Amino acid sequence: MKRREKSFDTNTHNQKLPEYNALADHNLRHFFENRKLQHHLYDVGMIDKAGRVIDPDKHKGKLAILQQEFKHAEKAELLRQREEDEIRRRVQLRRHAALNEARKEEKIKKIKDDRMLTKQIVAAAKEYATPPPPSSSKSTSSSSGPQSCLSSGERSSSASDNNF
Repeated sequence: MKRREKSFDTNTHNQKLPEYNALADHNLRHFFENRKLQHHLYDVGMIDKAGRVIDPDKHKGKLAILQQEFKHAEKAELLRQREEDEIRRRVQLRRHAALNEARKEEKIKKIKDDRMLTKQIVAAAKEYATPPPPSSSKSTSSSSGPQSCLSSGERSSSASDNNF
């Protein structure tokens, strides 16, 4: 029995079986005459509008060209999308930089205004702290005390600021 099994060779028939094409089988013609099935086969690209079977070997070149054009269109769309995203990113960065610059300028202006106000308060406090020098000439001055560039409201607030 073992001798018989060893002598059996499966590699003796290496012939390729012919491909079966159901669309070309005349026994299945009535099956493929269904309108819905024909519409599906047309959408898939197996038959043309007239109902004739399309040989895929003959139309491989056309199919390859279509696939190549599709890939090219996809790459072009991807490139366009990347450029658009890059432009959006640049605009966003410009807006962000402009906003930061405006905040910085506003902060600097506030600091300068605060320093100017502090200088005015210090100058006014010095004027009130030192007695005026006796004037040798008798001038008719309508003001009775040191003059300040601060208004009366600021004087009262500067006096309360010195209480700290």
